Amino acid sequence: MSEENSRISVEENKQEQAVKSTEGKRLQESGGKRSGGRLALLIAGITAGVLVAACAAVCGVAATRDTVLRGTHLLGADVGGMTRAQVQEMWEKDGDAICDETRITLLKDGEALREVSLRELAVSVRPEDAAEDAWQAGHGGNFLTNGWRFVRSWFEETEVEPRLTVDEAGLTAAAEALCQELDIPAVDGAYRLDKEKADSLYVTRPMDGLQIDGEALCQNVKQAAETGDLSPIECRYEVLSAKPIDLDEVYENIHGEMTNAGYDKYTGELTDGKIGVEFDVTQAKGLLKEAQPGQEFTVPAKVTFPRVTKEELKDLLFRDCLGSYTTYASGSSNRLFNVQRAAGMISGTVLNSGETFSFNGVVGNTDEANGYLPAPGYMRGKTVDMFGGGVCQVSSTLYYATLLSNLEIVTRFCHQYVPAYITWGCDATVNDGWPDYCFRNDTDYPIKIVTYYSNDYLTVSIYGTKLDDTYVQMISETLSSTPSHEEFEEDEKLKPGEKVLEQSGYTGYHVRTWRNVYAGDGTLISSVVEDDSHYDMRPTIYRVGPEKPKEETKPDPTPAPEPGDGEGD
Repeated sequence: MSEENSRISVEENKQEQAVKSTEGKRLQESGGKRSGGRLALLIAGITAGVLVAACAAVCGVAATRDTVLRGTHLLGADVGGMTRAQVQEMWEKDGDAICDETRITLLKDGEALREVSLRELAVSVRPEDAAEDAWQAGHGGNFLTNGWRFVRSWFEETEVEPRLTVDEAGLTAAAEALCQELDIPAVDGAYRLDKEKADSLYVTRPMDGLQIDGEALCQNVKQAAETGDLSPIECRYEVLSAKPIDLDEVYENIHGEMTNAGYDKYTGELTDGKIGVEFDVTQAKGLLKEAQPGQEFTVPAKVTFPRVTKEELKDLLFRDCLGSYTTYASGSSNRLFNVQRAAGMISGTVLNSGETFSFNGVVGNTDEANGYLPAPGYMRGKTVDMFGGGVCQVSSTLYYATLLSNLEIVTRFCHQYVPAYITWGCDATVNDGWPDYCFRNDTDYPIKIVTYYSNDYLTVSIYGTKLDDTYVQMISETLSSTPSHEEFEEDEKLKPGEKVLEQSGYTGYHVRTWRNVYAGDGTLISSVVEDDSHYDMRPTIYRVGPEKPKEETKPDPTPAPEPGDGEGD
């Protein structure tokens, strides 16, 4: 063999040796792994067998137990470890209390509105159902499931949802009661006045209301009972809109002065009085914004309540004669006619509390168009025939009756000259347009003017309501006088020395009157100066004929000079 061949042979032997060595190692490793896998499988099998045996044992124990799983709760009540009979017995005793403590939350827009118990909703759990449901929690599955539940009960509690029984009639009644309780009535914007609080106006800020849908509530509770889901229930409801309040409108409606109950002059019916109210609208609006919805707050105000009500007025209307006065009417038939006509115009006039009487306003113009006749009267200091002459006797008689009735005089003017038919200082002159005679009914009750004319006597009475025994007397005193004097006016139509009376003269006077008010026993209560009357003086005027002309006298002739008186002397 050559050297080359010998070298190749050696190399081949080495490679063969290496291959055999590698295969040997692989065989050794393979054999080791097989040996380890068998061991693992053996251990696993043993473990599984133990577990299966244990599980079977546990399941067997679970299957043979005659009690409820430990940690089992029924509506929060612990019934674990009890037998069915014990659960039923316990529920018969405590079930109502448990249902009373189990509550469902009612929500409104996600916020708790109220909690209501199952018992309030006429929902209950029958004792037999409680026992059965508690039992089934640990025995209602298959062999393995029951075993698993049994094992789990060692680590955590079991909450059972029992079958719920609903008394539909009771639920409906309960829902209606809940709705009445939960419904929030709308609070309308409003205002009120309190007779005991004369400095406040009470205003309520409006608040919308809430009406629960009772039918939907019943359905939701039934569904909860059927499913056993006692989760919060969202209530359906309807918003009840409140009536707003407009403080500007309130002010327009109630502000103003107080008026007492009165008399309707057109229908003859009594009328209600009006409360006098004044308040700051801007301030009231600010307080309204600050108030809570539905809150009543006070607004500073001046409030005056009527002193006389419609009911009180029924038996008091025109019950008493407050004052009456009579004057004698003289003069021409035209004057007497005018007196009667004007008296008839004012008779029956009614003034409610606070109202003012105007003689000119009631009588109107005393001219020919209104049926008056010409009769003597004063004009610019002269006595002349004028339409309506004599009407002042009516206004004067009314004035005196007003004084005796103790009423407030608003406007009064005395005559230019002292009157002949009435006490000086107690007269009141009038004329178309002006001057006028006015007085005010400052009593709390309506008054009525009544006139009576008979045999040339005019009587004016004022009827109203008198609650005391006071009376009035008028006192007059002449403070000064201005005597009349004679004046003469030459009249060429008259013969010389002839004298005719043109105007009668009157003395001028300053007269003061007092209104004295007395109690029924004659005690003087008050004495107040009523008025000062200034009557003009009027001269007596005569028309006289012109005087006779005086005869002319001639002067004596110049006497002769005495001796020795000539020139040159």
